[in-house]
Amino acid sequence: FTMTEYTKDEFINTSGGPYSVNGNLIMVKKEFDTYDKEQTGTEMKMALQLKIISSLFQVITAMRELIPRLITETLPLQMSGK
Repeated sequence: FTMTEYTKDEFINTSGGPYSVNGNLIMVKKEFDTYDKEQTGTEMKMALQLKIISSLFQVITAMRELIPRLITETLPLQMSGK
């Protein structure tokens, strides 16, 4: 896991290292930190939010409801040649 901060014209800092996920937390063991070298070797915890997966689940659920209806409504039209 790596976090980098910069402006359009200037590098500011970067930090990161290996990460693990435990429940709704991402835990990063910092192997480097150019802003605060004393943070190297410490663990950083951040809340994990899975909004994308939740949205994807909603899309899949909607498609599961829509596809059978589309098949039912369009199949007779295809068979009759319309």
